[in-house]
Amino acid sequence: MNGQLPEFEQSYLANTLGVAVVLQTKNNKLLVPVRSPHQAIMKGYHCSSSGVFALPSDKEGRLYCNTFDDFSRGMQNEIERELSLHSGEYTIFPLAFARELVRGGKPQLFFFAKCALDDDEIKKRTNLAEEKIEFVDVYGFTPELVLDKHQSYTYEGIAGISLALWYLRQENPEQFIHLDERFKK
Repeated sequence: MNGQLPEFEQSYLANTLGVAVVLQTKNNKLLVPVRSPHQAIMKGYHCSSSGVFALPSDKEGRLYCNTFDDFSRGMQNEIERELSLHSGEYTIFPLAFARELVRGGKPQLFFFAKCALDDDEIKKRTNLAEEKIEFVDVYGFTPELVLDKHQSYTYEGIAGISLALWYLRQENPEQFIHLDERFKK
């Protein structure tokens, strides 16, 4: 950028805690957006929503994080800004804590969310979202189609989608029997 380093908030190596979610729509599709080329991370299919967790502060301005609910609220804030969904419209589940090695070991929390809205309604909401510029387009894929995609994925995207599929397999193994057989070949 004109011979200068980017702002700290835009750095790949920013010292932050990331949060990411893959959302399942009412009609059992995984919401998978294509990341905008104007973002600081690699381009491709991505998590339904992701961002930086900001620690809450008390009345005196001291930062704190007492419970896992604080982390969940951080993820809910990202979902509201990027997808224009409100916390009562979905249920969120923590899945994993990981280190994103390609971004300097950045810590990352992964979530899964089940939404009460179908993918068409979510796409409409996304077009009204405060941070809609983060995505080029948003798709609702069945687990089968997510696995068949031969497109590029962001690192967060492939990790989030893999964890979401793992969660769904634990919840309903019968749904994945035909996929398991197909990938054995």
